[in-house]
Amino acid sequence: MGAKDGTPVAIDLTRTRGLRLLGHGAQAAERALLAQLLVKAGRGDCRVIATQENLHRLLGTEIASRIGGIAGLYVAASAEDALNQLGAELVQRSREVDEDRTSRERTLMPLVCFLDPGEHRERLKADLGLGASRAVGAVVLGDWPHGTTLTINSDGVVADAVGLSCDGLMNLQVDRLQEADVADRLAAIIPATSKQPTAAEKLPDRQDATVPGPRPVVPSGPPGLIRLIGRYEVSGPAGACGVQAADMRALLALLAENRTTLVTQAVIEDKLWDGEPPSRHRFKVLVKATRGKLCDALGLPSSQGTAVIRNTGGYGYAINPELFTCDVWQLRDLLTKAAALADADKAAALEAAVDLYVGPYLPDLPYGWAHHDARNLVRDVVQALSQLATLADTRERGVAYLERATGIDPAAEHLYRARMHAYTDLGQLTAIHNCYDQLVEVLKERGRRPEAQTVQLYRRLTDPN
Repeated sequence: MGAKDGTPVAIDLTRTRGLRLLGHGAQAAERALLAQLLVKAGRGDCRVIATQENLHRLLGTEIASRIGGIAGLYVAASAEDALNQLGAELVQRSREVDEDRTSRERTLMPLVCFLDPGEHRERLKADLGLGASRAVGAVVLGDWPHGTTLTINSDGVVADAVGLSCDGLMNLQVDRLQEADVADRLAAIIPATSKQPTAAEKLPDRQDATVPGPRPVVPSGPPGLIRLIGRYEVSGPAGACGVQAADMRALLALLAENRTTLVTQAVIEDKLWDGEPPSRHRFKVLVKATRGKLCDALGLPSSQGTAVIRNTGGYGYAINPELFTCDVWQLRDLLTKAAALADADKAAALEAAVDLYVGPYLPDLPYGWAHHDARNLVRDVVQALSQLATLADTRERGVAYLERATGIDPAAEHLYRARMHAYTDLGQLTAIHNCYDQLVEVLKERGRRPEAQTVQLYRRLTDPN
């Protein structure tokens, strides 16, 4: 938002207890706000939960189908699914705060929901009660008698403001976005529509539609591969070798997470050594050693190190994507690709993506940013497994996906409920008991108990009467 003199004015969504926009300019303002948050999510500055229906309504079908795999976005199948994910996020955030009560400067990544809660309004109201303390907010796209309401006229001006955190917002100009301009606004996080597909990305011709296509595989791409999922390894035409040095692991992880941006020396020193490298020359030694490791994998002389890790214009460092890819890039690219495919091809692409998750991402890195990035990837992989369970051609296969999902995220209570429903469909009463007992044990280790809805579901499914 902006004042008449052009001064930016922000509204804190975590304090509104749910923001609702009304008036002739409301939908364009909602679309602009969603686009702004999606770009931030793609940069790793926030997380967004949105229902598939509302993504299609605000962004259009073509764009909505292409953004499902971006980092930081959870695409919910329904309002209930969105609220289940929100509940899981709140539990995690509460746990993190409880584990670090001594830190007064602890910050949580902002999380914003875009949804119409429908019959679940009171549930959303209760969750947003923790908004300010857990960095959670919501833009409510349906009936919302709670929180904050802004009326936006056809000129994009706030004509009325009622509720919390709306002082000073009257008569302000809001950002608006038309559907035709969405692609340009989101260009930083989605592939350009004009991009020509590579040979590995091309789909079969229509005339060959009767011939089953091959299962999507990770394209060979660059000659070198950096593995950060399950283990640390660099490989190329000259062979493969592990990465033992902790600093080198951290540098590769940081460069991998900043795939499309340059990472400055100051940022690297801050992330790896809290701004104070162990010695004056440590940074240069680390970069040189890491470049040497990558050159060895490609069979290049170490003098070619600036080709594998570039220092573009002297402003910052990045992995050369023409010489190396990363397993985490391959996984995320497959998730993005899956979002644009129909069910059968979508399932194959999702399967290829989750196959790449062979163990924890960035294992054993003792940094908060690494733990955060690892949790984000876990959420994305678990969401992919949940989608695969829905798309599975047999109930048994669907259960297997859900079981793997809880193996990766053992405290994801909504997945245990999905498993119990699936076991019921298969007539496996013992499996329901075992599933519930497993959840109880996992939560007990974390000092928690199952949610009331989980207990009620378990009793209803196992009660012979």
